[in-house]
Order: sequence, then C-alpha cells, then structure tokens
Amino acid sequence: MSDNSLLEKLKAEYEQKIAEMELRHKQEMDLMKEQLSSMRKLLFSSKSEHTKIILPNPDQLSLFDEVEQEAAPELSEEATTVKTHKRKKQRTQKKLDLSKAERNVVVLDIPEKDRHCPACGSDELVPVGKEHVRDEVRIIPAKIIVYEIYQNVYKCKACENDEHVEFVKAPTPKPLVPNSPVTPSVITATMLNKFQFALPLQRQEKLWQIMGLNLSKQTMANWIQYAYRDYLKPLIGLMKKQLLSENILHADETPVQVLKEKGRKNKSKSYMWLYATGQYAKHHIRVFEYQPSRAGACASKFLEGFHGYLHTDAYAGYSQVDDVIHCCCMAHARRKFVEALPENIEHPDETIPGRVIKEMGRLFKIEQDCQEISAEERQKQREKEAKPILLALFEYLEKEQGHVPQSSKLSKAINYCLSHRNELMNYLRDGDCSISNNLAERSLRPFTIGRKNWGFSGSPAGAEASAAAYSLIETCIANKVDTKEYLEYIFTNMAQEESLKDDSVLEKYLPWNVNLPTEE
Repeated sequence: MSDNSLLEKLKAEYEQKIAEMELRHKQEMDLMKEQLSSMRKLLFSSKSEHTKIILPNPDQLSLFDEVEQEAAPELSEEATTVKTHKRKKQRTQKKLDLSKAERNVVVLDIPEKDRHCPACGSDELVPVGKEHVRDEVRIIPAKIIVYEIYQNVYKCKACENDEHVEFVKAPTPKPLVPNSPVTPSVITATMLNKFQFALPLQRQEKLWQIMGLNLSKQTMANWIQYAYRDYLKPLIGLMKKQLLSENILHADETPVQVLKEKGRKNKSKSYMWLYATGQYAKHHIRVFEYQPSRAGACASKFLEGFHGYLHTDAYAGYSQVDDVIHCCCMAHARRKFVEALPENIEHPDETIPGRVIKEMGRLFKIEQDCQEISAEERQKQREKEAKPILLALFEYLEKEQGHVPQSSKLSKAINYCLSHRNELMNYLRDGDCSISNNLAERSLRPFTIGRKNWGFSGSPAGAEASAAAYSLIETCIANKVDTKEYLEYIFTNMAQEESLKDDSVLEKYLPWNVNLPTEE
C-alpha cells in the first residue's frame, strides 16, 4: 500500500472518529439542555399537564389516518373566510349559591316619628308592600355546650313496706367512649378537621380553646384511636370484603413518615396504600392501608382473592399480584411525553411528543364521549375507535425509537409505552375498565395534602387509625354522602349495638346504605 493510500485511510478514520465525537458531544449537550429545561419547568412552570395539543380539535384529523387525510372533504356549500376578532371579557363577580343556606327575613321600616310625606308633609302613610334590597351572609360562631345528663329514679310504693325496696331508673344511652365526655359531634368535628380539611390536632387545640374547651392533642388522638378500634375497624373490614368482590380495582401508594415503628428509625419511609373500586362500580369504595414498606408483597397480601382488572401506574411491585389482568395508566404515559416537550418551540404539535400527546388526547376524548352508555356499548366503541389509534400509535413509536437519543426524556417516554404496550391496551377488554389510574390519584390527593400539614404519624396505631378515617371519609365523598351527617350517625348508633362482629349489623352502616342528605 502506497504512502498516499495509507494517509487517505488514516484521514478517513480520524474524520469518522471526529464526527462520532461531535455527534456524541451534541447528544450530551442536548441531554443537559433537556435536564436544565426540566428543572426550570419544575421550579417555575405550571404543574398542570394542560397544553394546546393535549385536547385536540374534534374536527382535526389524526396524524395516522392516512386515508382520511388524503380524501377530499365533501362540502355542502361554498366556504367563506370571515375575519374574526376577540371580544374582551368583562370581569363580573360570580353569584354565590345561597339556595341551601338557612334564611332569616329582615324588614327595614321607617320609625313612626319619621313617617311623613316628603312632598306634602302629611303623616297619613300606609304600607303598600316590601322591596328587596339585597341578601347578606352572616356566620354564627360555633360554641361549646355542656349537657348535664341526669336520669329520673323511681321507687315502688307497693314494695316500700317490704324489706327490699325496688328502684327503677330511666334508660340511658351508652357513651361513645367510656368515662369520657366526648360525643359523636365532637369526635366528628375532630376527625373531619384533620382528615378532610387537613388541620393538624395541634392547631385544633387553639380552635377548641377559642370555643372554651381546653382540649389537648393527646386527648383527641386517644379518642380517634378508640373510635378506630371499636367502630371503624370492623366497618373497614366489611368494606374491604366488598371491594375484593369487585371485578375492577385501582391501586396507588404514597410515602408517609411513621414514628415508633418497631426495629426502624423514625426517619424510615413507610407507605399509605390506596385501593378503590372502578369508575363504573355500583358502590364507590376507597380503602387506605398503612404498611411499613413499599414491597409488592403488601399489595399481593391485601388483594388476595381478587382476580379481576387491576389499574396501577406500572410500579414493578404490583407485578407480584398474581391472577389479575394488569392495566397501566395512559395518563402516566402521556405525562412523560408532556415532560419531553421541547421548551419555547413555535409548533409543539409538529414534534414527536406533540404528535403522541395529540393522539392520546383523542383516546381520552373517546372515553369522555362514552361515559353515559352501557359497558357493552363502551367496549364496542373502544374497539371501533380507540384500538386503531393505539395500534397506529405504537407502530409510530417503534419507527421513531431508533432516531431518539438514548437517556433523553423522550427516549424514556417511548420505552415506557412500548414496554407496557399490552397493559396500556388491556382497558379495551372490559367496558367497565378505565383508560387511566386518575381515580386512585384523586382519592389519594387529600391524604398527600394533609401530610404536608401534619408531617408524620406518631405511631403505627395512629397511622392505622388515620387510614381508616381516610377510608370512610373518601368513600362518603365518592358516594356523595354528607361526611358530617354520616360520621355523627354511625357514632351515635353503633355505640348502642350489642355487638359489631356480625356483618349483617355492620351492613346497615355502610355509606351507601345510610339514608342521609347527599352532597352535590
């Protein structure tokens, strides 16, 4: 080989290596820019997933429907382009809905000494009617009332001359907690403040003091744990039985710090698990369970005996749940593409993430349109409309997978979808399934909001009591049952039962079996 040939070969090899290094450098720079962009979004951008391309125009054709795109639309009349303009919205105050509030009528009158005609000075004014001026809303502060309970005692006069005198006392209801002044209304207020309105017991101390009651957080915590042990625990057990008999379930989990766990440091991470019935279930059940770990065995043990469709977020631990059909969450998949959207791009719908988000938006639109039909009709509609979109979407992702830099957010989003393809399509198999696991996320959100305020549970027993309280409150909300009325009702009546071991007794205290006012 001549010297010139050798030089040419070496030059070509060096140029190829330089080109590869430049390409690798460009990919690394793109990845760093993407990470920087993600951090900016995390710190400064809206946390909502709403973008202009998530919900597509219903008149817009799909990216993958080539036949429809190529076909010329049939126009029934000549189209005319009209220049449009935006009208400025006038800011108006939203009218309050006062239809459910108690009403008092206040009639303003002219003092008798001032009842003179301004025109002629005559004092012969006669009433002709009332004119409505305005509605005002006033609040009556809560207050503590102590009820001193006495019972009348009678003696039998006929037995009075005998050695034994018979006394008869008026019957009295059993107390909610023995040797305690707590009543259903007080413990209901305490539980709702903490578990529905995220107000820690320490802050509730101040509220009770304002109302005239020096109530410590330790006392309130003891009451809640007593209520859990004697009333809530058996009721949650029955709710769990009914939940596991369903065909569609949702599951999710979130961290929680629990103190005084045996053999663990206080800083150890524990978990609150949530299990919920499906969107189209007859009764909407939410069961929270505290566990010291996130191990898949926790879900497997809880769901023992369940053999239906399980909606989750693709966390690997749920794979330990056997004999179920796993359904992954399309909202999670979409979220990954939203995170992969390039920043400050003029036409995001022309990027790979934008195109995928648009197609997923069409899938969610199909679900929105078929909510009110039967499960059989819903399944047929999905097969007809959603399945072709999904198949085309996965085909598109496979084609683009090799052209996307590894380790990028877009690459991870594509890999997530392709590796969970079957689970993302399993919702098509049953009309009662859901396209996403948003139902579980929404039910878990009140707990995560409360966790930001109270920070941790003081003991495993406290975490279990919290799980039971969230279970009942969120189940009431899901079934549109007034939480205050419901808790006061069950505490008042369950305290009078001889035993709560029989399911037939507990059945009447389930939220959907109690005849109470509903929440809109």
